[in-house]
Amino acid sequence: MNGNMNSITHRPNLAECLFALKGIKDDMLSLIGSDPCTYVEGIFQEYVKSMADDDETNGDISIIDKSMAKVEKILNHAIPVQDEILNFCGLSTEWHAADSVTRFLRTVMAYLEDIQCLVLLGGVSELANAHRLGELMYQKGVRI
Repeated sequence: MNGNMNSITHRPNLAECLFALKGIKDDMLSLIGSDPCTYVEGIFQEYVKSMADDDETNGDISIIDKSMAKVEKILNHAIPVQDEILNFCGLSTEWHAADSVTRFLRTVMAYLEDIQCLVLLGGVSELANAHRLGELMYQKGVRI
């Protein structure tokens, strides 16, 4: 990760925090792109392709899990940076920039968790019904 604050052993200054935030945002855009719905739709399609034709198999849930882990890793780097920016600047323009990054990442996580929960708790039929009805969070464009 370009924006890893964990490698800084001293208390970072504002410039370091802003540099870390830029790296985090670059990592986020590199992984997800500019539209969380499009990213999650791609993960959803990849998951659907992994299902067997017998309607009994849930497919390869690790596709969703791995995507969640990647997004969570970036989010876990962004949160401490956002906190440090808050310490330096309060609810400033800089903090709002960090907040927009963490909200974006939280939104993607919520979309992926929505799919994961439907698969694990309701199975393929529940997921298929939700998708057919346009009830998945990413289909509605819900933002966190």
